[in-house]
Amino acid sequence: MSPSRVRHKWGSFDRLGNDGTVYRDFDSVDAFARVANRGKGGQGRDMPWTSAGARGRDRFSGGSFANAVKMARGDGWTAALPEIDATRIQGDGAGRDFEIVYDVSGADVDMGRLMSGEPDCMSEALLTAPRSPVVSVLVPFGFNCNVDESAMRKRGAVVAAVLEWSRATGVTVEVWAVKAGSSGGKNAQRYVYSVFVGDSRGAYNPAVVAYAVGHPTMLRRLSFGVQDGESTAMQKALGSCRGMSVPITTDDIPVDTAGGAVVLPMLLPRGDDPVTVDWLLEEVRVAAAG
Repeated sequence: MSPSRVRHKWGSFDRLGNDGTVYRDFDSVDAFARVANRGKGGQGRDMPWTSAGARGRDRFSGGSFANAVKMARGDGWTAALPEIDATRIQGDGAGRDFEIVYDVSGADVDMGRLMSGEPDCMSEALLTAPRSPVVSVLVPFGFNCNVDESAMRKRGAVVAAVLEWSRATGVTVEVWAVKAGSSGGKNAQRYVYSVFVGDSRGAYNPAVVAYAVGHPTMLRRLSFGVQDGESTAMQKALGSCRGMSVPITTDDIPVDTAGGAVVLPMLLPRGDDPVTVDWLLEEVRVAAAG
């Protein structure tokens, strides 16, 4: 990849891929929403489909711009919470071990050490996680307008459930929401917005995870909002449809995926999502095993 902030005919971008793809990377869903909020005033350079809505209709976009920002920056997709709860993976934390640590303070006295005069005679059993590589899960949030909302909620619940499972089992998983598009035509130009959603090592809101990887406003309000702030050259090249969504790859995130990666397929209209909890768990396990 090229160094940060490269110049392109569409303006300044974070990265330029070896295949000519231009990338804009975001370190959180909150950051993505903030940039979208700044771009909203552009209204897409008079394009009919903007962050203000497809010709002003909330039905296509999945909700208002203000509500999209609210979900992204705090509340998350609360309507998906029942499905997230129902999808939770039951387990007992397999994969972790107890390590006995000795110090001058602790939960129990080691009489042998005490009688021998060792100051570190107190012991405590600490739960430790085995070292494991970071498995990157890439979830496309570009999809057809005919995809049913129930399929979106289901995918969000599956990803959130596997992220919680990874925290309990010691497998490190990070989730990225990725939008890849193309200008189409003979000299098609590919572009990507990559958004870091969270990982099992830090704090995250399952409802925000579900929002970022599945809610229609993540695409049709926030990504359109980011595009509203892009250069006129980029917007004209993408056209009124804002660029056709295309499949994503492991090159679409700005981190090394040597530890393993799982790339989810795009959601398709009027069909069952092949991404189930069992499928994603197995993919993560295989990636973690190397």
